[in-house]
Amino acid sequence: MAHSDDDAFAGSFFSDFDTPDLYTIAGLTKALETHVEPPTLPAIPVWRKMPREERAALNNARLDYVSGHIMVETDQILEVKAAVKKALLSNRARSSGRFGVLVDGESTFGKTTACLAVMKATYYVYSHQYPGFYDLPPDRRPVPVVYFEIPAGSTGKAVMGQLLDCLGLPRHRSDSMSARLATVTNALRELKTVLVVVDEVHRLEDNSAGSTDSVNILKEMSNKVPATFLYSGKVSGSRLLVGSKGAQIAGRFSQVTMGTYGYRTDKEKQGWRDILDIVGDELCLFGVERGDLHALSDYLHLRSGGNIGTLVRLLSTAAQDLIIQNLDPTKERVTKGLLSGIKLDILSEELEERRRRRHEVDNKSPARRPRAS
Repeated sequence: MAHSDDDAFAGSFFSDFDTPDLYTIAGLTKALETHVEPPTLPAIPVWRKMPREERAALNNARLDYVSGHIMVETDQILEVKAAVKKALLSNRARSSGRFGVLVDGESTFGKTTACLAVMKATYYVYSHQYPGFYDLPPDRRPVPVVYFEIPAGSTGKAVMGQLLDCLGLPRHRSDSMSARLATVTNALRELKTVLVVVDEVHRLEDNSAGSTDSVNILKEMSNKVPATFLYSGKVSGSRLLVGSKGAQIAGRFSQVTMGTYGYRTDKEKQGWRDILDIVGDELCLFGVERGDLHALSDYLHLRSGGNIGTLVRLLSTAAQDLIIQNLDPTKERVTKGLLSGIKLDILSEELEERRRRRHEVDNKSPARRPRAS
């Protein structure tokens, strides 16, 4: 849509933010050391007097923040952090049989967000425990946290290959699995790594020789590296914890399950409204104050199903829509009409339709999404 110079959006459509790559030491370190605060909103009279360039800078900062930096520290994330803290303390002087934590949950339930929160907390504690940590040059600085994913169709050799890539170490097709394991374990010990986060562990659930090798190699690595392992994946209902292979994990890992938030009891509804307050504070909108989203509480739970990831996606998209419209600040308000015009991912839309049908049956009246105004 064409705009005149007077009503054109003051800001940039594309971001200049340098998004770090979590799968390299340099990228992960940058992500863990970066703390982005929400931009401070000026008083509306001040905003109205701001030059266009200053409004553009503010809008760019708002768009960047709501698109990638909203962090809702729910009770489930706090539970994961507490479990990892206990495991780290339990493992501090152990030479073998170390304990770990397994974060379980469906896709979009916040597992990776929880892992990132744990990694940030662990990195912060480590860097403040050792004076001079930040003064060391990057090539001599310890690497307290490492993160990688289990590759699809994994084998033990492929898992070690992923870690070699993460650590920036060379690998060769001719390398044996034992040689790769030795290189990885020696590197992690030299880097003084205390937390290893392994994502997508459900890819190890099949009964193939490659998956069994992968589980065994991870166990062997945990015995050789004085670090705590945090696994993350969709585990419930899978075969990962079944049989002798599963016993190796189930016998040493505590489990924290990420789930949706209910909305039946008064306590659950109040808890949901508390979450809306947290997210509302993070939207960087002039027209949204604490408590404003309570009027949409029922609707937002129906749309999201109590899934925090879906809720944040919905509200952050609404915030971006408002910011780029170049509205008067007093009109930056989240309404049901605005939200109804936002389509989410295919899975979220399918789950929402199922919830609407159940709602219609339970209430014997249509619960249709209102048309966008």
